[in-house]
Amino acid sequence: YTNYILPEIGMDEVLEKVFQEIIPLIHFNQVVEKIDYSQEKIIIKTPTESYSADKVIITLPLGVLKKYQTTLFEPALPESKQLAIKDLGIDFGMKIILKFNEPFWDEYLGDVFGGTLVPDYYPSAKTDEEAILTAYVMGERAKFLADKNGEAVNLILEELCAIFNSRLPNFNFIEAYIMDWGSAPYALGAYSYPSASAQKNREILAENIA
Repeated sequence: YTNYILPEIGMDEVLEKVFQEIIPLIHFNQVVEKIDYSQEKIIIKTPTESYSADKVIITLPLGVLKKYQTTLFEPALPESKQLAIKDLGIDFGMKIILKFNEPFWDEYLGDVFGGTLVPDYYPSAKTDEEAILTAYVMGERAKFLADKNGEAVNLILEELCAIFNSRLPNFNFIEAYIMDWGSAPYALGAYSYPSASAQKNREILAENIA
């Protein structure tokens, strides 16, 4: 693949070049409702189509496996895999992007710590003309903000005002984008976290079936 990796080429272009014969075969936006591996050929069922395959590689997020594994697979997954899915943890998480008219922070600012809702904000603008703060929130804090729906941004702005001892965060605010992985139907969580037997569980989940 080194022939395609040039300084002026982005990763998307590399993938499109290397896999140009495979990409047309990919079916996007297909919601898989059932994976039937009871016969020699595996049948993958969606609301409108059925596909057969010799092998299936499953890379579902752990949150989706936790919610749907009992209804998704026919027959049910082996007990060892069911226990591994149950034992591994995954929790709420979100990425928050806040855009402002102009910075209200020092140009050499690295990170902003001290919030109770958001533990760490950091400047993430790609150009000098933009004023953007980004934050990641996980666990109980993310669940709290998710439950607040439209009020989450106002609460975050008020926290920034308190941290900077200024109303400039509110005055300069333009818009916000929140990616709430905990509520996203095809994610249902952010990062998987280990239990005491996590490594064993991950190895069990990676093992082949049939």
